[in-house]
Amino acid sequence: CSRLYNFGGQEWIPAETTVISYKEEELTDIKGKKFRARVITDFQSFVNYDEAKTFVDEHPGYLIVGTDPFVSPVPLEELEDYELIYQSPNPFITRGNETISRVEIFEYSP
Repeated sequence: CSRLYNFGGQEWIPAETTVISYKEEELTDIKGKKFRARVITDFQSFVNYDEAKTFVDEHPGYLIVGTDPFVSPVPLEELEDYELIYQSPNPFITRGNETISRVEIFEYSP
């Protein structure tokens, strides 16, 4: 669903890709309740996915992550057999010169 809604089923090549490392810690909230959390210990951006993937392969403990649900950190292949058949007139978000509407309906025809 997100590939259709966020990316219109189109191919996506990220302009940059982010990697992080983290450690798990036990923290305490303001009411004194303990909880486990992942705390980011390093954050790096790469100009393309291949460089980020090579870095992650060479550095165990690092992960490729997204920082925006409308910008994939990894390449996406085009989804075939899906056609946008309805798009509401109310724009929700604009990414570059593309507008994503509040409601989008796709039809699947193999």
